[in-house]
Amino acid sequence: MTNTVGVTVLFTDIVGSTDLAARLGAEAAERSRRSHFALVRGRIAAHGGTEVKNLGDGIMAVFPSSADALDTAIAIQQAIVRSDGLEPEGPTVRIGVAAGDCTPDSGDYFGEPVIVAARLCARAEPGGILVPDHLRHLVPRGRFTIDHLGATELKGLPEPVVVAAVRWEASSATARSRVLGVLDRLADDT
Repeated sequence: MTNTVGVTVLFTDIVGSTDLAARLGAEAAERSRRSHFALVRGRIAAHGGTEVKNLGDGIMAVFPSSADALDTAIAIQQAIVRSDGLEPEGPTVRIGVAAGDCTPDSGDYFGEPVIVAARLCARAEPGGILVPDHLRHLVPRGRFTIDHLGATELKGLPEPVVVAAVRWEASSATARSRVLGVLDRLADDT
């Protein structure tokens, strides 16, 4: 009998990572990559997650709690918006999250939630967070705003998955940081 554990899986993906690297050049792209992964890893650790693996242009992490995974996803998106003022050519990220029983093996995880999270990540818009709609029932009521999107086919799964989007907003500090970053860039241009 295979031992399974209930976890919430989170995938991140840098949107257009190859184009970003070509646009920035090797040195600047490497600095941006390091900065980005430090930001993402910091948010994962702060919310009790465990990094499973680096995928080159994203990270797979697991969480014991779905609420912690969604808090992390939102914190990542907000931090990227905040850092945009500091690094205007920096990456945009899409995120997919799914929960359920997985099989742990040698530090990795396998199972349908891994596949669903990866496929939803690939489908998310830049700056978006997609989840299976049932995840709304695994988190405290009213803590997150989750919009039902409908059923969609995901590669490798026999049945459509009902999908939802997690809404998030830049905090007032984030908005202030973005405005200051824009003002600083405008001042530099004059």
